[in-house]
Amino acid sequence: MIFNKTSLIAGLVGAAFAVSPAAQAGGVPKKTAWTAYGTTSSGYAQAVAIGNMLKKHYGTNLRVIPGKNDISRMAPLRDKKAGYCACGIAAYFGQEGVFIFADKNWGPQPIRVLMTNIGSFGYPCTAKMQMLKQWQT
Repeated sequence: MIFNKTSLIAGLVGAAFAVSPAAQAGGVPKKTAWTAYGTTSSGYAQAVAIGNMLKKHYGTNLRVIPGKNDISRMAPLRDKKAGYCACGIAAYFGQEGVFIFADKNWGPQPIRVLMTNIGSFGYPCTAKMQMLKQWQT
């Protein structure tokens, strides 16, 4: 079966909401916010497309907050104004508390990778698993 990139991302986002605390309490959240690159970027367009899918299938309103730089994309995540960040390498820097995030107000942040565009990256697991197996696409 062949999946295009948007379908795969939409499926992963749906799966993420399915295991979120709101979903466990009785369904997909009615509204959520993401940060993304600027409004002229493909990342922003993808986030909007995912938001349209979430609205159509689950009734969820996705607010996409555009940011011009790594700090402006990560600040709403740190301040809990957004639950997700469509970020690049800044997510790793924020999680490790290095480079521009090497400050007591910034890092390390409790960030988890939901999805990435690196094809061999992915470790599906549960808290009860003793060993991790790499998932290859």
